[in-house]
Amino acid sequence: MTTALTADEARRARHSAQLLGGSDLSPAAVVDRAVALQGQDLPAVLRAIALRSAPGTTVDDVRAAFDAGSLVRSWSMRGTLFATTPARLRALLGHTAGRTHRAAARRRGALGLDDATIARAGDIAADALAERPLPRAALLALWDAGGLPVRDGRGYHLLMHLAVDGLLHWGPFDGAEQLLTLTPLGEPPPRTRSRRSCAATSGLAVPSRPTTPRGGSSCRRRRCGRRRASWTTSSRSPSTGARRGSSGIPSRPIPPA
Repeated sequence: MTTALTADEARRARHSAQLLGGSDLSPAAVVDRAVALQGQDLPAVLRAIALRSAPGTTVDDVRAAFDAGSLVRSWSMRGTLFATTPARLRALLGHTAGRTHRAAARRRGALGLDDATIARAGDIAADALAERPLPRAALLALWDAGGLPVRDGRGYHLLMHLAVDGLLHWGPFDGAEQLLTLTPLGEPPPRTRSRRSCAATSGLAVPSRPTTPRGGSSCRRRRCGRRRASWTTSSRSPSTGARRGSSGIPSRPIPPA
């Protein structure tokens, strides 16, 4: 049965469905409810999550959820950065990794990034991130020191490829800067009955690691015998002493950036 809505009713329904008036949810629960929120603009997605969370939630609270590992940010679909939860990330990559790699294959070839280069970049990244999370510039510097190409978009493409492979993601913060960290190995997410879950992630068994376009395991850590360190941030990393971000931002309405 089709229900006709007036323009005002449609706006109110959309406002409620998208939690634009806030909710009683934590930042992680807000993101889990949506499966993923587009996160190319990091300050914007932090504010978007805070806005949809319980009253009083600040951007610092959302950063704390990333610090704790309950939220992550990665190229989970369409070659675009999204904020999501670890379980959702595994599910999404299980469905989208192969397509993302195929879509980027021509660009990868044009940049001269062959399988050996990508594997070497993965080795260096896994060893470095097993010690601690790193800013993008530091990881690119390690690749450059190891003789790998990082200029003219090559470093960005390597980051995205390894993230889609399930090796790394954007996780905790150091001040306002988000750091790269290893993506924990995990089992496929349990079957969900959530009516709000999209069809791509609801009630499907997915691999705990995506596979490469050639069908081989993308988890090169097993092949290379990498160390895996379970690193989480229990407190803020040292910084220059300035306060992190916009800690006083109200959850609603959002003030101008």
